[in-house]
Amino acid sequence: MSDGADEVEAPEESSGADEETGAEEEPTDAEQEPTDAEEETAGQEQPEGESEQADEAAGAEAADADTEDEAAGLQDGDFVRIAYTARTVEGDQLVDTTETAAREQLDALGLIPSIDRQNMLTSPEGTVIGQDPPAGNEVRRGSEVGLIVSAGPSTVEMIDVTGMSLAEARSRLQAAPLHLSIARVDRVYSDTVDEGDVIAQSVRGGEDIEQGSDVVLQVSRGVQQVEVPDVAGMTRSEAEQALADAGLTLDVSREYSDTVPSAGEVIEQSVEPGTKLDIDSSVEVVVSAGPRTIDLPNVRGDALQSAVDQLRELDLRVQVIREPRQRIGPFVRGEEGLVEETAPPPGSSIQRQERVKLYTFDDDAEE
Repeated sequence: MSDGADEVEAPEESSGADEETGAEEEPTDAEQEPTDAEEETAGQEQPEGESEQADEAAGAEAADADTEDEAAGLQDGDFVRIAYTARTVEGDQLVDTTETAAREQLDALGLIPSIDRQNMLTSPEGTVIGQDPPAGNEVRRGSEVGLIVSAGPSTVEMIDVTGMSLAEARSRLQAAPLHLSIARVDRVYSDTVDEGDVIAQSVRGGEDIEQGSDVVLQVSRGVQQVEVPDVAGMTRSEAEQALADAGLTLDVSREYSDTVPSAGEVIEQSVEPGTKLDIDSSVEVVVSAGPRTIDLPNVRGDALQSAVDQLRELDLRVQVIREPRQRIGPFVRGEEGLVEETAPPPGSSIQRQERVKLYTFDDDAEE
């Protein structure tokens, strides 16, 4: 019976076992190459007694830990993500950081920084302004990552803007390659530079200056205007001082005046009070030389030359009339060299510049 059982049952069980064994030994192509995720899952031991939700959380933590371990222990030739940490993957992690911070990040990832320094007006010196390849790209550990680092503003040659209008100077200074800022404009009076034009600059043309620096310009307000004071009725010295205090000068003329008889008093001025003039301008004033009408002094009996001098000081014109002395018998009338008479007579009212006749005896006239 045992032989019969062997003939009937043994081949069937053996055949079934062979078919199952053959299925396991010849897997499909999909089963031959497990995915990376399956390998990681296969290599991890799940603690007993945990729920599926706890298993998933533990798996996520383990994946994070693996990522951190990989960043710390990668070998040359392994791939890393530039500027990525285990948890942060957003934005450019190197651009806008300092060169020191960028070097530290790359060193932690096993990457080598290649520095290219460029002058940059708007970025402080030592700031990373570019990287190649960009953040997030995969590169092999040990590769170079290009960093463009700001060397700060460059040094340029200052231009001369004196004589330019303020608008033109501002445009030239703010344009490339200077990119300067006008920190202050000082406006001063000038009698040599037109109003609105640049007189001076804080950094002279031809000197070196750093891009983006501040400069100060001195701009002309034109010739200073001053107000003319009222000097009528003042003495000459008072008028001269008042005009000097206002920044003006005095130009004097004299004339006789019966309305302003006091000699030395200002009769009138050439510019109306309150008028605006350029500083250092001259104002003409007329000063009284005394009254125009005077009483003729008595010079009878005075020496002829003395009488002439006295009358001329009064701005009178003098005419000397010489006549021979008259003889009466053995006597000769009068004395030579003295004023015998005047015309008009002494005490008469007379205008300046009028003629006065002086009569005198002269021996030569006798002959």
